[in-house]
Amino acid sequence: MIRALYTAASGMTAQELNLDNIANNLANSSTAGFRSRRLQFEDLIYQNLIMPGAAATQQTTVVAGLQVGLGTRSAASEVIQTQGDFSQTGNPLDLTIQGQGFFQVLLPDGETAYTRAGSFHTDQNGNLVDQDGDPVQPGISIPTGATSITVGSDGTVSVTVAGQSQAQQVGTLQLALFNNPGGLNSTGSNLFLQTTASGAPVVGTPGGSEGLGTIVQGMLEQSNVSVVTEKEAIMRIDGNGGSQPLVEVASGASQAAASLNGQTPSQTVDAGVLAEDQADLSGSHTEVQALTAQALQFPEIREDKVNTLRQVVENGSYRFSSGQIADAMLADVVVLPAA
Repeated sequence: MIRALYTAASGMTAQELNLDNIANNLANSSTAGFRSRRLQFEDLIYQNLIMPGAAATQQTTVVAGLQVGLGTRSAASEVIQTQGDFSQTGNPLDLTIQGQGFFQVLLPDGETAYTRAGSFHTDQNGNLVDQDGDPVQPGISIPTGATSITVGSDGTVSVTVAGQSQAQQVGTLQLALFNNPGGLNSTGSNLFLQTTASGAPVVGTPGGSEGLGTIVQGMLEQSNVSVVTEKEAIMRIDGNGGSQPLVEVASGASQAAASLNGQTPSQTVDAGVLAEDQADLSGSHTEVQALTAQALQFPEIREDKVNTLRQVVENGSYRFSSGQIADAMLADVVVLPAA
């Protein structure tokens, strides 16, 4: 029975983490460039009561064996790399990657970070930076007095300066591509860091032979979170396919264990039904002591409930049988005085 409790508990713990992940997805449904995550689960080890392939007799072997699983756990959180919807902003420094790849920004510690959020700005020196002030890599500087900024699909950045009729090129955006983008380390602020799992980045020109996407100016990529999908996942957890059956398994195992130990398993008792019982327990101190001792055997019975139980009987103002009071106590039902 204890094994069933631990197994069910492992499932409930895994589903709790699943809900945490869904909540984070929903919280970032309006975050530009956000990539949703989906939890992956794996079964735990098995107890081999009968090993498959073991010898049944000298001439035969066990065909299937007898293995009992010990639950589940959260194994990984997969980053969903599908493209988010585009929203038109009209801001010339709002850029979107149509296809694969990440923008590159330089962090204060000198490390390069990667992002899909293309909401860029210029700092006091005219450098192109992200919303946290981290400069785009390779660095691009917009000259003072620029009247227009144009970013081509290949990442070429050109500006028109007052007093000049022709646009001048001031730099070219480069994108990074990873063999395993799901292995990137999410650090917050819409940023990812390279890891051993992600592999080294392949850096190139947008739309080039490396398979990198192209740049779209004046638009932002929104989060790829599907609110409908996330709500459906919550319903699956709350419904028959989620944690409720695990709770029932744990409850059943607990009641079975209590029965094996000679204890009365908890029951759901309707207080309205209790009020119909007119058995007077006034002055039955022996029964009070026995009932109190029985209630203390259950860890969910608090001391204040035992005291309430004692008062119920000793005061003689309540008219219920001892069995009904015990059931009500174990089921966490408030026992009201008889009318």
